[in-house]
Amino acid sequence: EGDRLKIQGPQEAEPLALRLLEHKRDVMKALQMLEEPTPPSWDQETKVLIDWFTETGQHLIPLDPFQLTKWIRITMPSRFREALLFEISMGPDGLRSRIGALQSDLRLLKEKLPSLSKGDEG
Repeated sequence: EGDRLKIQGPQEAEPLALRLLEHKRDVMKALQMLEEPTPPSWDQETKVLIDWFTETGQHLIPLDPFQLTKWIRITMPSRFREALLFEISMGPDGLRSRIGALQSDLRLLKEKLPSLSKGDEG
């Protein structure tokens, strides 16, 4: 509670409680670190991809369906764009970001968009 160390437990735990009280400052510091976790952040490569997409890439996505890879066809480009923006807004803790799917989609899109703007579908 605040800067007070409150210890409760059975009588047998008294020696441990006394040791904790001896090291109260260190215990309190450790507990405060647990309460204030560092928020996750994007790695540098992902940050560069996100900056590219939010500033430029999202505006280059074609209106018509297109083939992102041999096995991925984007049938609703506006929904694809919205999904990527949503996933970015979820931050580094978002599911698709944690498994690398967001980063993969952004990488593929960044590689593919120049050829799409030249009219090359495949």
